[in-house]
Amino acid sequence: MSFLLPLLCAFYFLIVGILVLRNNPKNHLARIFFAVCLTTFCWHYPFSFAYNALNEESAYLLFKMSWCAILFLPTTIYHFFAILSDCKKEKKFVYSSYLYCAILLIFHLLTNLVISGTYDYYWGFYPSAGPLEMVHILQTFIVVSRGIYLAYLSLCAEQDYKKKSQIKYCIFGFL
Repeated sequence: MSFLLPLLCAFYFLIVGILVLRNNPKNHLARIFFAVCLTTFCWHYPFSFAYNALNEESAYLLFKMSWCAILFLPTTIYHFFAILSDCKKEKKFVYSSYLYCAILLIFHLLTNLVISGTYDYYWGFYPSAGPLEMVHILQTFIVVSRGIYLAYLSLCAEQDYKKKSQIKYCIFGFL
């Protein structure tokens, strides 16, 4: 039963992302919001099945698949806030962050340095942290904090009420 809530959340994110993209497919902000939603879906979907996996090996494989998305989620959030803030000078930092994620992904796929195994709890399996997970957590803190900071600066400088409300709700939503 522990798989149901993450499974429903996964589809919720996917549906919201599709709806936003469908309403404005040419808008760059809508496309990156869809990327955030899709990345979140790709995290939650395998996790939901890993909780109730029949054995540790299949749970670990599902967690490995899920972590391929998790590694990129902070950067997609940062990318979203950089675009929301219309901060063009952040582009090189956003792409550097994507490159960093790609390097972490290579380590993740080839080693057990990001997640090193699984724990078996009463509610199901859960991944155990490898030594590089702390590096990912630090990167998450840095890029998401930077993105929220950019949005906050944009909120303070914005004059248009509609855009100001949009930025405010995005900040609170991600927090």
